[in-house]
Amino acid sequence: MATLFVLVATGPGEPHALAGAPSPGVAVRRYPKADGPEHLASLVRAGRDPMATRWRRGAARAVGLGAILGGATNGLLAGGFGFLGGLLEIAVPLGAGVGAFLGGFTAAMTGTERPRDELLPLLQQARPGGVLVQCTAAAREALQPARAAAEQCGYPHCLVD
Repeated sequence: MATLFVLVATGPGEPHALAGAPSPGVAVRRYPKADGPEHLASLVRAGRDPMATRWRRGAARAVGLGAILGGATNGLLAGGFGFLGGLLEIAVPLGAGVGAFLGGFTAAMTGTERPRDELLPLLQQARPGGVLVQCTAAAREALQPARAAAEQCGYPHCLVD
């Protein structure tokens, strides 16, 4: 799917949205007004939209770090304090498995979403009151009218496949 992100200014005298109605087959999502770049990035993360965010890298890190921390903790407890009879060959894999599970569970519950790398330069241009508009379509050609309107208004935008 092709996605067009447009950073729309909503100050006095600015057009409120992209000119014209969206083309047929184009889904439009409008994020709330942002106070600045950091706030807009947090709105994108909180939206958990698969077109605007990535989550796999953060989830893999959480599982991996959970496994390392769990294995190290159980190894320390087994070696230093006789946990599980001091059997490191049982304690370390058990700790790694439990830690990986807890890391994955924590990632699923708290979320590991981050804005896409292609979207970060656009988010850095956000000003107070700016709104991120996302147009998604199966065909890239369907986004051309919205892209032309963004260029005509002088709005920063990026097209992601």
